Amino acid sequence: MSDKRTKKLLYNWKGVNSKGIKFSEDVTLLQKEVPAFKNKLKAEGYKKIKLKKISDRELKKKIEVKDVASFTRQISTMLQSGVPLVQSLSIIIEGTENRALKELVKKISKKVEEGSTFSEALADHPKVFDELFCNLINAGEKSGSLESMLNKLADYMEKSETLKKKIKKAL
Repeated sequence: MSDKRTKKLLYNWKGVNSKGIKFSEDVTLLQKEVPAFKNKLKAEGYKKIKLKKISDRELKKKIEVKDVASFTRQISTMLQSGVPLVQSLSIIIEGTENRALKELVKKISKKVEEGSTFSEALADHPKVFDELFCNLINAGEKSGSLESMLNKLADYMEKSETLKKKIKKAL
C-alpha cells in the first residue's frame, strides 16, 4: 500500500500575481512538496494562494453526451467567429469545470499542435467521440465547412439527448 507522502497527487492552485491577474492551474505534487511549492509561488510574487487537492471522484467524473455537445457547440461558435482551432481549444480548456473533459481537450489540443488533423485527434478517444462523429468532422475538414458540420453535430446531439430524456420520462 502506498503512503500518501510518497504518492503524487493532483492539486489545483489559485492565486493573484503582482499585476492583479488571477491564475489557476493543476499541478502534480508529492504531499511533502506542497509547502515548498507555496513558497515558490510566493517568491514569484503570487498572493492569495489557495492550494486544493483534487479528489479521485472528481477525476473519475464521466464525460457525458451533454458535455460533448457543449464542447462541439463552443468549437463551432469560435471557429465561425474566426478564432483558430488551437486557440479555441485553449479557451475551452480554461473555461471547462469538468476535469475529465478538460484533460481530454488538453490531449486533443496537443495532438492538433503536433500536426494531426482535428478528426484524427478526436479519433484517439473512441469512448467519447464515436466513428460517425469523427467521420463527419473529417468530411467537414476536407470540404472546408468544419464550422457548419460542428454546428449540425451539436444540434443533432442536443436533440438526441432531449429525445432520450422524454422517452425516459414517459417510461
